[in-house]
Amino acid sequence: MINFQNNIILDNIDTWPIEVQKLLHNNKTILLKYFEEEQILNTKILNNLLLKYDGIKNPLNENWIQINKKINKMLSNHSIIGIHCTKLLDWEIEDIENNGLIPLNGKSANKRIHNAYNKVFLSYKLYKKLSINTKFSDNNRKNKIWFFHCLKTLQVTNGINVFFDNWGGESMFFNEKDNE
Repeated sequence: MINFQNNIILDNIDTWPIEVQKLLHNNKTILLKYFEEEQILNTKILNNLLLKYDGIKNPLNENWIQINKKINKMLSNHSIIGIHCTKLLDWEIEDIENNGLIPLNGKSANKRIHNAYNKVFLSYKLYKKLSINTKFSDNNRKNKIWFFHCLKTLQVTNGINVFFDNWGGESMFFNEKDNE
């Protein structure tokens, strides 16, 4: 089981450092007004795209920046829980435990595909299809690891179950209809 002790869970304010909670509470009015102004600006920009390029700014932007700097400083010695959702095979779990989770790249993805085929987890047909997959190099995937930061996300099965129903991560099963 995962140990969440002394870590921040974004959707559980009780896990946030007290100083961050106090800062947010003390600046609640400014922060709410900032978000209200953001909505007003977004509506104006939708109605007139030139405003975006004219440098229209939220009048509370400097307050926002200062509060963010303080929060970043307060959180610099804390860890935020992130959950990476991918159906893994036993040897992949062991590899992550030993070597850590690495960002997606073609070399590591092809190694996983090759290992899965060699251990008779993949059919030859699927092995060949996955071996020519180019999703590993997409700008929104290559050299990245994606995380959920709210535990409540795990309770929403209609959006997240695809990560547990299909092996290998989204880059592998995204275009594959018969990933069995």
